[in-house]
Amino acid sequence: MKCCEGLILLTSLPEDAAATAILDHTKFLHEITTWLNTAYNHLPRSIDPAVVDGVEARWGIDHIKMSEAAFPGQRHIVNFLSLFDYCNILIKEAHSKISKALVLAIRKQFLEPAMKPDLLKDSEEQFIAPSAYLAKVLQFVNTDLLNQEMSNFIFEVDLESDLRSLSRTLIERCDDPSEMVGSLHLKLFDSLLQKPCEVTVYELVAKYLVSRAYADQSKLNSEEKSVSHTETSINTQPSPASPSLSHPGTPVSPGGKCFGSFHKN
Repeated sequence: MKCCEGLILLTSLPEDAAATAILDHTKFLHEITTWLNTAYNHLPRSIDPAVVDGVEARWGIDHIKMSEAAFPGQRHIVNFLSLFDYCNILIKEAHSKISKALVLAIRKQFLEPAMKPDLLKDSEEQFIAPSAYLAKVLQFVNTDLLNQEMSNFIFEVDLESDLRSLSRTLIERCDDPSEMVGSLHLKLFDSLLQKPCEVTVYELVAKYLVSRAYADQSKLNSEEKSVSHTETSINTQPSPASPSLSHPGTPVSPGGKCFGSFHKN
């Protein structure tokens, strides 16, 4: 606990030179991501998502003893979630240069190599637990930088290929015949939408509104043709005679000028 608190103090030093020294001359990023990978590798791989959702864990308030664990693997789940929450706090408190480097390292050295392959597994037995852990993590991420990088990870922003396999897979599982799988992934995306992130809003909402991908294109084309035909019919109808601009009862000369009641003497 004291070591973790000391690390927060060190990384929060305001001097740029201190931040550069930590990033360039220590194993700070490597050690943090190694902790995450180790904790993740100890998580149970067969577990009810509702059990994971019910686990409460925050860094600094973990008092569960091994003998008091309510179910097998609870100790490891609490450790993983507490560590991720610690990273959340570290990113919030650290120098901006360190925070940006850390969120990128978490994605490149933990999320991509460790979680992504498990999330893309075909078997429900293999992907259900990793999806539950991801959904739980998303619930308590409350720093803009980490939330942004989590969204970038899920929607594979900056991916060289146009193939968005992870986001497509997770979205398709929302409509899975299994109620447990469908509800879990709906909750995952609900947690994402609760966060103020431009990437998430664009990928889940805005791009479908812009492309009108939600609409039946055959009906749209039919309606557009109908509107076009109606406009054409209106434009080809003869225009009614323009009304005279003169006052009613005022004589009009052959040249179109009005003769009023006043005459020049």
